[in-house]
Amino acid sequence: MSFSDSSSPEKEHTSSTDSSGTLSESTNMRFGQESNSKSNLIKKNSELKKQKKEDKEMASEKETSDESKSSSESKPKSDQEEKNPIAENNESNLKMIQPAERNEFIQKSKLYRKERKYHLSKDDKIRSIKCCSTSITDCSKFGIGVSVYFETIQLFIILFTFFLFFCVVVTYLNYNNGKRDCTDSECKFENKTVWTKSSIGNQNGIDTQSILIGFCFLIVLIWYTLIEQRLKDKISQYYFQRSTFETRDYAVFVENLPTDVEKRALNEFFSHFGEVYEIQMSMNFGELIKKKKRMLLLENKIVQLRAQYRKWYLYLLRYLPFSIRKKINYFNSIEEISPLVKEVKEEMEELKHNKLKSTGKCIIIFKEVTSASKCLNYYNIYPFIRVLRTILFFIKWKNIKFGNKKIKVKRAPHPDDILWENLEISKLSRYFRILIKTILIIVFLFGGLILILLLESQKASLKSSNSDTSTFIIGIGISFIIIIINSFLRVTGQKLASFTKTQTKSQQNAGFVVELLTSLLLNSTIYIFFIYSPLGICFGDFALSKNIGDCKNQPSFFDNIGWIIVLIPFSNCFIAPTIETILTTCLGVYQKHRAKKNALTQFSLYKGFDLPEFPLGLRYLRIFLIIFLCLSLFSAFPYVILICWLGLIYIYYLDRWSVVTIYRASHFWDDTISLKMMSAFPWFLGLMLFYNKFWWSTHNNDYSAPNFFNPSDIGYILIIIWIVFIFWKFGLKQSLKLFSRSSKARKKDNRISQPFNDSFAQYTLPIHDIISDLTFEKNGQEWEDLENKFDTNTQNSEMSQWEEDKEQIQLKSEDWINSNEEDEHKKKSDLSDSDWEEDKDQKKNNNSSTSSSDIELIN
Repeated sequence: MSFSDSSSPEKEHTSSTDSSGTLSESTNMRFGQESNSKSNLIKKNSELKKQKKEDKEMASEKETSDESKSSSESKPKSDQEEKNPIAENNESNLKMIQPAERNEFIQKSKLYRKERKYHLSKDDKIRSIKCCSTSITDCSKFGIGVSVYFETIQLFIILFTFFLFFCVVVTYLNYNNGKRDCTDSECKFENKTVWTKSSIGNQNGIDTQSILIGFCFLIVLIWYTLIEQRLKDKISQYYFQRSTFETRDYAVFVENLPTDVEKRALNEFFSHFGEVYEIQMSMNFGELIKKKKRMLLLENKIVQLRAQYRKWYLYLLRYLPFSIRKKINYFNSIEEISPLVKEVKEEMEELKHNKLKSTGKCIIIFKEVTSASKCLNYYNIYPFIRVLRTILFFIKWKNIKFGNKKIKVKRAPHPDDILWENLEISKLSRYFRILIKTILIIVFLFGGLILILLLESQKASLKSSNSDTSTFIIGIGISFIIIIINSFLRVTGQKLASFTKTQTKSQQNAGFVVELLTSLLLNSTIYIFFIYSPLGICFGDFALSKNIGDCKNQPSFFDNIGWIIVLIPFSNCFIAPTIETILTTCLGVYQKHRAKKNALTQFSLYKGFDLPEFPLGLRYLRIFLIIFLCLSLFSAFPYVILICWLGLIYIYYLDRWSVVTIYRASHFWDDTISLKMMSAFPWFLGLMLFYNKFWWSTHNNDYSAPNFFNPSDIGYILIIIWIVFIFWKFGLKQSLKLFSRSSKARKKDNRISQPFNDSFAQYTLPIHDIISDLTFEKNGQEWEDLENKFDTNTQNSEMSQWEEDKEQIQLKSEDWINSNEEDEHKKKSDLSDSDWEEDKDQKKNNNSSTSSSDIELIN
């Protein structure tokens, strides 16, 4: 190991170890369920063995170091001066570390190489990081999704590099003397219908078959990854969770309860499943939280305006008229805001006289895990079995209703995941909000489509010569409109995510990701294909006369329809992220030099433009689009493979650089997606290529079997053998392990069951802050319970402080008594008996007075 700071190696050592500790803590927080898995227990055993070996090596190194010291003392001083002091300092720092921490120290030190002037690390030091020197194991410290993502890209790069060697074989199969067999005959446009004219370049079903193959590939890939992810979720329930149960394992979320329900009735109703520990009712305090947030915002704005007013007051003497205007404006704005604060406070005081009503939802926490699982199994049943149970066991099954309402029971979310203020909103209003949100997104997409169509129609009316720059400028304008629409969809989706008022944060994030991906896919692929094709131009003529009309002048589109399908979406989904990175760098330069925000880091810059929580799903979608569009047409297979190979390498190094430099100080790749290598990709690709061999070997509508003596067929056979090998090594082994682990996980449960206690995370309502600031009257039983809880917490804190003060006073009194006894022994030898008795009586009187004063202080 070589460090850059030779003058202060100890400081660098501490900074690197601190940074590694913070990184490990953040990853443990984000992936705490996976860190305490069964596989990690096996790793710990192996690490213990390594520690023993390293301890032996350390003992041997000490012996050798002692021998070297004795030998170095005998050597002359010139030999000792030739040694490198930096290496000695680094070796001493490494020896100070324990053997278990040495590997982490070596891996983390790769991330902190040299001190420069353009990046801030977690220890507030300016450092640069080398992208190529960091391995995937170093990047895995940021989270499991990072290493998985780069392993997936590596697999795709290996596949496409191997396919490049067989491009000659594919061109020989796809072309015949420089021409395709289907395009040898000329196609006339006279007396043709719309469908025959649109399929002129699609004779023998070449384009349709290739598009169907790619579409089936994408469907199978998504289906297999969903199954694999579901298996991993089942395994994570048993192996990758903590050794003990969590709070949500004891809790149950109940809906559709009557609003006037009481806790006693709920306790009696659910007690036949087991002992109930606590019942947390959800109240309609959403308006209180809104008013509180608004009041805080207004007060913060007043503070900011006063600070700005003080700044302008300092410049009053220099720029008298301008500063006076500013002074008057700030004074007026403060006067406008202060009555709003009073109105909000009055509204909150009016709310204190109203009773808090129940929203018909509650969380029931059982004492044991088995009772919660019984309750879930009792209510979460298929409808057909439910009907049979109502017929056969009507007496037992009548408890599904609480009063006159059918209740719904499901697993309770995590306490930190619940949005308590959104539980009072009904399903109808939530669906109405989702409908409004989708309508807004569709309207915006339709408006962008109209703008692109106008530019495309203007471009079609111009001359298409190479010297004419207007067509080129309009084409660039269309691409920039697409990028602006994509960026606007992200911003609006992020702001409208809270408009739907979901019950949990995870539902809010998942809904946002689905809407964002679908809108970007529509804007980047389907709309663009519709715009660039003459179908939009010919739609009016076709609707009136059922003839093509203007499409007669554009036969090139129908001749090269497959290539256009590949080229247009590929260019959009690949070039748009590059342009977005250029825009972010321009924004950073502007904010750093013009706005003078020198403390702005790269992560905070990128966070404002793109969401840090969900770039992994977007990046996976980009890779899938590239591969799907690459394989959608085999007539352009060699060229597209070369472009896709270069694109994957570019994405690999660009994303690796962004992970190492931008996202290393953030909570990136949180818990959204953790995909492993795409196991179905090599297998399905081999089947697709083998089927394509029979399809491309058609001549005069006769199918021919592969010839094992033909070199092109031998090349295909080698490709299939290699793909089967890759499928076995990377895909089938992992899938078999997943199936075996999931089957074992269903039978066993290694977690330790214990009764619910106060050590678990509690379902606390976010109303305590409002209680501390406002004094509400006691109206309603639930409000009394909440206020009593808050009072008990404050009483406990006051009792703890009282006990501490009591201990301190006792210690002081003991010290004072000991000091007095020592003084007495000293004076006893000097004074006479009568004088000593008089002093003793005086001290007794003083002790009685001080003890009474101490008792009063304690009380």
